[in-house]
Amino acid sequence: TAELVQGDDGYELVLTDAELPTGTAGADLALWLISTDAAGAITDVQPVSLVDPASPGTYAVPAELDPDTYTVVDISIEPRDGDEQHSGHSILRGPLEEV
Repeated sequence: TAELVQGDDGYELVLTDAELPTGTAGADLALWLISTDAAGAITDVQPVSLVDPASPGTYAVPAELDPDTYTVVDISIEPRDGDEQHSGHSILRGPLEEV
């Protein structure tokens, strides 16, 4: 699950019960926020943080991102190739829940 929690210093994404792959040689796991239009088409993809597969945990949402505009959370495998864009290799994706 991924929950959006508002704290004193802004918003955080809390990941729980995630079964993430370990040992992705030459790659990292990355956490993203995604916005969609009314038809479900992706309109924006923004990076949040790299994810530790052994301990998913809590990740600060960058202050410049308005969490109200993002409805999907995504974890992807990102090769260490210098490209900061989403690789297109999502391993988990689902609705973002605000608590």
